[in-house]
Amino acid sequence: QDKNGSDNDGNDVDDDDEEEESLEEKRKRLLKQRAEEERKRREQEEEEQILRVSVERFTVPEVLFRPLDAGLQPNLVGLAQAIVQSVESCPFPYRPALYQSIYLVGGVSRLQNLKPRLEQELRTLVPTEYKLAVAISDSPIDQAWLGARTFFMQQPYSKWSVSRHEWEATSKHKAYSKLLIGSHGGCYF
Repeated sequence: QDKNGSDNDGNDVDDDDEEEESLEEKRKRLLKQRAEEERKRREQEEEEQILRVSVERFTVPEVLFRPLDAGLQPNLVGLAQAIVQSVESCPFPYRPALYQSIYLVGGVSRLQNLKPRLEQELRTLVPTEYKLAVAISDSPIDQAWLGARTFFMQQPYSKWSVSRHEWEATSKHKAYSKLLIGSHGGCYF
């Protein structure tokens, strides 16, 4: 290297130092860029709220049938038992029609294999002389609202409702008759 800062080949030594510094700067810039990309990826994962499940996919819906297994109160019953209790609390003549018109609505009814599982559970609980029919709508999330809207557009609400006074003043059979027997004399179902 001479006193002008050049080596014996005429190359500037400062240029080599600048190249080395630029490589170091480039390395730092790339590391900083990678760290920034990693930070953005973590933020995106937190925003997406991805929940990775394994056996939970099967055990969570199981609570619908066996709430006690999830540590819930012992007085809670599963979906099939709740349906049977509801139907059995109605007068005997209406039970066959009720067991043949079980209709699942709402987001939970979109669970895969819910219908066959419910039919299997119900078949063990429902007396064998009753036919059993479980149906799920093509659009279960809004079907309950659409059905109620259609029903009440066709019939006045007062025809199918019972006031508290009416319930307490008359026999339950008369109230059930008003709710379940249409003007044509047959069962509403």
